[in-house]
Amino acid sequence: MNTLLVPHPHLLIAEDDQDIREVVADVLADEGYRVSQSASSAEALAQVNAHLFQFILTDLFAESSSNPWKSVQPLLHAARPTPVGVFTSWNVSPEAIARHGFAFLLKKPFEFDDLLDAVANSLHPMLTPAQQQQAQIIQRLFSAFSQKDWSALHLLLTEDVTFYLLRPRNFAFPRAVLGRERVIAFAQGWLERVPGCQIEGFNVLRGKHDMGARFQWSMPMPDGNREKFIGSAILRFQGERVHQIGVTLNTWKLAELLRTDSPYL
Repeated sequence: MNTLLVPHPHLLIAEDDQDIREVVADVLADEGYRVSQSASSAEALAQVNAHLFQFILTDLFAESSSNPWKSVQPLLHAARPTPVGVFTSWNVSPEAIARHGFAFLLKKPFEFDDLLDAVANSLHPMLTPAQQQQAQIIQRLFSAFSQKDWSALHLLLTEDVTFYLLRPRNFAFPRAVLGRERVIAFAQGWLERVPGCQIEGFNVLRGKHDMGARFQWSMPMPDGNREKFIGSAILRFQGERVHQIGVTLNTWKLAELLRTDSPYL
């Protein structure tokens, strides 16, 4: 069984040509995918920071042949480890696409069958038995945190596990937490400082070198509403336990809320 399968994957299509964007979105929707659209790289980046996507397909939005990747690099970085495919009429090679961290290249014009095959292959990657086991461990880890099952979390971590908060830099939290007991205490302290914080959903994903996850969580605001945020996690394993956890929080609004003088804490 592939533990990365999602019943109705949510895809993002980023393309400034409305006709192309809508045709591609219709083709993918006919295959049963949920599809969102963006007309620019900036709009796509905003969507990535607000919603969970299982896959992203983007034009390069290139302005110069000397650096055709410039416009979409922020999107690729923010979306990790979500696979990001490229469709473009620019003269770029599949090797260059792979070297820059994209999932695949479709040269415009392309056949719809090639599009559907490329998307399906990105959504359903072949996993080794070890990766399958790691994906299941990641699912149990998120479930344990969501349910505040600290005993279950204890069993999933190595004794010398390290937790890294990769960004933003102006958080009032330590950049690294060393040791299983301290990591669990940090998780408990987070929930104490942000009462009502909860995981809304997560995707387990295979990164280029490691297994990871993309997750959405929310916290209550003083006005009674819930604010939702997106984050990413890259995990490394030692045997059947998690040895390193690197978490990226992509929303600078969150950093502003969690400053030391914030009324939310």
